[in-house]
Amino acid sequence: MAKIGLIDRYIGEVTTYTYQIDLGRKNFQIEEGKGRILFNGGIAKGLKLSKEIQAAELVFLNQELEFCDKLDKFAISSLQAAISSLNGAMRSLSAVESGNYHIAEMTYLNNTKNRMHDMPIDGFHQACNAHYTRLQNSLRTPGMNLDEKNLCQLRAENMKAAVKVYIELQKAAIGSINADRA
Repeated sequence: MAKIGLIDRYIGEVTTYTYQIDLGRKNFQIEEGKGRILFNGGIAKGLKLSKEIQAAELVFLNQELEFCDKLDKFAISSLQAAISSLNGAMRSLSAVESGNYHIAEMTYLNNTKNRMHDMPIDGFHQACNAHYTRLQNSLRTPGMNLDEKNLCQLRAENMKAAVKVYIELQKAAIGSINADRA
């Protein structure tokens, strides 16, 4: 099975929007209008990518739940928890998008255990990390064919990609707040 994960598909876009966010921050002081356009464009691309990753994963989970054996209470419970967790991740993504992320950011502990790349580990991080672990555990399932394993591995990689994109969005949201305060 060919690799078509979001990491491979969007690596150029991630680099571009990260560059736009950074360039936008730097241009705030030189030419505010141009800086804000670059910054907002980068944020928009990052949000679109994060939403796409989460939406795709929710489709997979809902389909798994639909086809799951109704007597397998453990699998049903696990899938329902994963769906709930990813819906919570979407709320975290909305908080970053809303411009009010600084309020949420202040509520997280400021120690290294609760931060990743100096950004708070919020519901988005927790959901993606838990789902990554769930997918990795699924890879150990006996009887899974190679195509299923490849798809499961791509989905796991997408969760890691989502976290990387989200960290940049967090930095941008907190950075824009700091730029506005200056």
